[in-house]
Amino acid sequence: MRMILIKKITRYKNREKPTMLSKLACFTYTALLLWTLSGCSTVPHRSQAARAPLSIANQATLFGGTAGYIVSKTTSISAPAGVLTGVVLGRAIGLSLERRMTLQQRLAHFGIKVYEIEDEIMLWLPTEKFFIPGSVQLNPSYFPALDNVALFLQSVPHVSVKVSGYSSYLEDKVESIAFSKQQAQNIADYIWEKGTDSRVLYVKGYGAADPIADNRIMAGKKINARIIITLRRLTV
Repeated sequence: MRMILIKKITRYKNREKPTMLSKLACFTYTALLLWTLSGCSTVPHRSQAARAPLSIANQATLFGGTAGYIVSKTTSISAPAGVLTGVVLGRAIGLSLERRMTLQQRLAHFGIKVYEIEDEIMLWLPTEKFFIPGSVQLNPSYFPALDNVALFLQSVPHVSVKVSGYSSYLEDKVESIAFSKQQAQNIADYIWEKGTDSRVLYVKGYGAADPIADNRIMAGKKINARIIITLRRLTV
């Protein structure tokens, strides 16, 4: 019994000690894991506002850290070293995948649909994700998505850009139009500040006009509340 205890103590003393770098990797991994599981967010009214999906790089980092931890439990590698290795490899793979993604794939990652009809390109943005619920305030969690929208617009030079806002409010027509127009204006202001190459950029609020789903049910309201960005090529 004493020999077994001595062996365990010796093995404990001789085990690999975690470095500061591996400790930092474990802390980063744990923070990312808790952030993902808890659903926390830095946006106002975080209990209601939609949270953007993790980037491909962050997803790969989380997966790599988890895989590294599992491997450490079945080998002689310490948990911090396993997590560090997994985080580094996962991050590298995730960043590589992100660089290979096209702009349309990045937009799709955030739930933005892209349609091309003859000489027009339309981007469909669901209002429930890009705004704080019941307000015209942009959802900071989706700023990266709007950054990609701006990059997409910059990739199509010499265009006119129309930002149309639609809401699902039926009570007051005037208020509904003003509300949807302000949401469209805030989107337009954001992408304009990012250096959009547009000869003409204007906004329009349509309120509850042109519904494409039943406004009497919640699912229909979510579909009808939308921002449509229409790009039309101009002759130079």
